[in-house]
Amino acid sequence: MFYFPGALDGHLYYKSQSKFRLVVFQSQICDVLRSCHDDFGSGGHPGRRRTLEKVSSSYHWKTLFKDVNKWVTQHDTLKTVAPVLHPIQVQGAWSVLGIDLIGPLPTTNMKFMQYKFILTATDLFTKWVVAKSLYTKTATEVSKEIVNILLDFGLVERIITDQGWEFVNEVQLCTLKLKNVIDCIFLTEINQVHTLLCYVWKTTSHTWCDKHHPRRGG
Repeated sequence: MFYFPGALDGHLYYKSQSKFRLVVFQSQICDVLRSCHDDFGSGGHPGRRRTLEKVSSSYHWKTLFKDVNKWVTQHDTLKTVAPVLHPIQVQGAWSVLGIDLIGPLPTTNMKFMQYKFILTATDLFTKWVVAKSLYTKTATEVSKEIVNILLDFGLVERIITDQGWEFVNEVQLCTLKLKNVIDCIFLTEINQVHTLLCYVWKTTSHTWCDKHHPRRGG
């Protein structure tokens, strides 16, 4: 059956075997699949079975199985023919940061904790990760948290991300009113460490939230 959580959430949920899954509309499918399969928080192209488990555990739509199979097939094929990428040379701690976004994540029924995304900043030398919760992944909100991270821990020589040039340009203008501050690069050198950290973080946070702050109706 379907469940309407009301004004505190505003989302539509599908209930099956006492578990509520967020109903995904057509316009949101690509974002969900990208988050669960492509992004660093997914573990980095986890494969058909694990991607299907991750998507179906939190989301629901009619063509879910078909769409997951198609997405994994297409994107893993592209991965096998991708050119060799060279790691970035990092000389010291807190000199180069890798920025990534995790989400959208399921929300709880707590009125003032409707965060849906996580911004992670990884020091590429020490592999230390700083995280900030986000309501949205807009350039304005992301820029604000990047500035907060730099104010808390100090300036860096370079910031890189794989979120795309359009997003990068918006963030740069919102943050420093300058261009060529953030580079758009696939972060191969943190693929193993960062993806593992984000995957463990994402799965454990789901478990903790389900236990201590269940979604409305759970």
